[in-house]
Amino acid sequence: MILLAAFIGIGSFLFHTFINDWTELADVVPIWSCVALCVPTAIHFFGGVPPARVLRIGAIVAAVVVIVFLASGSDPAHAHAHSHVPVLNGSLQYAPALISLVIFGAVTWRRSHPMAPRALAAILTLAASLFFRTVDPQACAAFPTGSHFTWHLLNGLMVGILLQALIRNRL
Repeated sequence: MILLAAFIGIGSFLFHTFINDWTELADVVPIWSCVALCVPTAIHFFGGVPPARVLRIGAIVAAVVVIVFLASGSDPAHAHAHSHVPVLNGSLQYAPALISLVIFGAVTWRRSHPMAPRALAAILTLAASLFFRTVDPQACAAFPTGSHFTWHLLNGLMVGILLQALIRNRL
């Protein structure tokens, strides 16, 4: 997961430096791979769910997501391509990650798990980063640098919080 976090940074740098279809994939694939790996890892290590059950749950969730996107004709990676002004500046695509993190935080809090304070910190950090990503077009009108860089900095912090929690929990 630490390597995946590094790939997120590399992919984001590439996409923001050389904007094209390949670098967009280099940006998006590590992010969603991290989410796809972190959620079942958290379910297993912090929720105590056996790996086989985590895999079954993951397969069911993946099938439902694919069916919903195919049925709706949606493409989450290119949701912005269908409208001039993306809803919430494209931040809506990260709602599943925030929802997963909130559920994870609630479970750790309810179980009085030592991870609970870090889960809360990660939730608040992700919520703040989504705020800065969402308001970036308005921020760009007021400030030359905008607020998109804050989205990246806070996401890096959130990933760091979660990785630290996982490492400390495993030790």
